[in-house]
Order: sequence, then structure tokens, then C-alpha cells
Amino acid sequence: DGALTLWVIKWPAYALSHGLNPFYSSKLFVPVGINMAPNSLGLGLAMAPVTWLFGPVASLNVIDLLSPPLSALAMFWLLRSWELWSVAAFAGGLFFGFSPFVLVSLALAHPNFGLLAPIPLIMLCLDELLLRRQRSPVWVGVAMGALVAVEFFVSVEVLLLLVLFAVFALVMMAVWVATHRRIPLRPVLERAAPGLVAGGAVAAL
Repeated sequence: DGALTLWVIKWPAYALSHGLNPFYSSKLFVPVGINMAPNSLGLGLAMAPVTWLFGPVASLNVIDLLSPPLSALAMFWLLRSWELWSVAAFAGGLFFGFSPFVLVSLALAHPNFGLLAPIPLIMLCLDELLLRRQRSPVWVGVAMGALVAVEFFVSVEVLLLLVLFAVFALVMMAVWVATHRRIPLRPVLERAAPGLVAGGAVAAL
């Protein structure tokens, strides 16, 4: 896996420097080639300057170094937005960013599973659309769509897990609202609809 990961990280830098399409490569699975978009293309593109200067090993080291603190910081931000005690939010961020899932993934040369920073930010956007409703739903939706696109180019597998959990959580929330009838569900959906549409459009593009 380590050799393949280094190749995937190196490909965008190689493609850009040779005038090739970074989204597709004929260097693997000849003669059909391979679609590079769902193969951690975002990590390779972000690290292209480092790869040009120091090589793909240095790029992978930078990704491994930055992934845990960035993921932890994103989770800390999400937890603090829920007005959680700062010490508890800090501990939650550390547990998320430096969890066994993250550290083992990075140790096994799977940086697409080790960088989880977009996940809490996407959840923060959903929280704003469905619960807080303090900002423009369209702009929150645009930000969420951009984050979904970023996660797609980092890890399709993690994005799929996020979608499954998000759908489950939304269904459970709708059941709770319908059962307790404390919050009218229709106004919440009407308010969130423009943001969800905008987010879906941005992510699709």
C-alpha cells in the first residue's frame, strides 16, 4: 500500500508538470487506465509543490504530520460551537484527531483515512442549516457543498460513511421531532431547503 500511495500522491504533480490530465492516468491498468478523481487526488494536488521540490515521500510525511492536528482542531471547533466546556471540547478534539483509526491509517500509508478534518466542518454546516439557523442558508449550503467536494477528492469511502451516518441521524431526529412535537418539522425543512439544494449543486459540480 505504501508504494501505491506514493504513486497516487506523485501522479498529480507529474501530470501537471507534463501537461497531462490529473483526473485520469493511463500509467496503471493499461490499456484502460484509471480514474484518479476518487483516488486521493486532492491530497496529491495539495501536495504538488512539496512533491516538485522534495518528492512524494516528503509529501506523505507532511500529510501524516498535519492530518491529526487538523482533524482534532476541526472537531474542537465543532464541539465548542455546541457551547461545550472548553476542556471537554479539547479532549474530544484530541480523541477524534489522534484516534486509533487515524493513527493506524496513517501508519499503514492510508492518508485518505487519516485526514478527517472536513467531517466536523460538514457536520457544523448541517447543524447550522437544521438547528441554529443564524446564517444565510444558501451560503452555508455552498460551504457544505465545497467541503463535500473536498472530502470526495480525499476519500470517497469516508464520504460514504459520513452520508450513511448523516442520513441515519436525520431520520432519528425527524422521528424524535414527530414523536415529541416540540419543534415543527416543516418550517425547519423549508428554511434548510435552499441550503441543501445549494450544497448539492456545488458538490455535484
